[in-house]
Amino acid sequence: PVSIQDGTPVEHCGSWIACVSSNTEGATGAVRQILYKDEVMRLVIKDFFCFCDHINALADVCDDQGRPALSLAAIGPRVEINKYLLFCGRYKLFDGPPEHRTATSVILRAQDFGEQTDYGVIFDEADDGNGKLDRKELKAIASDIGLDPDLFLVSSEEDDSISKEDFV
Repeated sequence: PVSIQDGTPVEHCGSWIACVSSNTEGATGAVRQILYKDEVMRLVIKDFFCFCDHINALADVCDDQGRPALSLAAIGPRVEINKYLLFCGRYKLFDGPPEHRTATSVILRAQDFGEQTDYGVIFDEADDGNGKLDRKELKAIASDIGLDPDLFLVSSEEDDSISKEDFV
């Protein structure tokens, strides 16, 4: 559906859409093969054109109803596409200048498409029914959330607990 040389749209019969929207192992393998095989060939042949270079164009190829391939993709093919589309297979980097820059680092704005922690559920499971988590309850869930309980209790020394609203 796109030119392998420059990623411009070309006339197609919808086979890419049919492939990515199928949740079979064969479809997932085909998407993996299309993207990965070209990457391997680039190691052998200098200036080898790859479909993986045009992953944004492939994700945006539309079906006959105008729906983009990525929105129609089944979970298997979506995971394979996201390996190339997203930074580290998880983060969509936004265009524009960096949020912050130093001599040794650059901070970019990104959206995380990885598995998201539901802090509301964590709070509800740890709460003893009073609508707040105290230091003891926070300590019990600290390993689950990967944070020090003291980070949540810095606002006031007299109230050694945190509400669900503040926690989430």
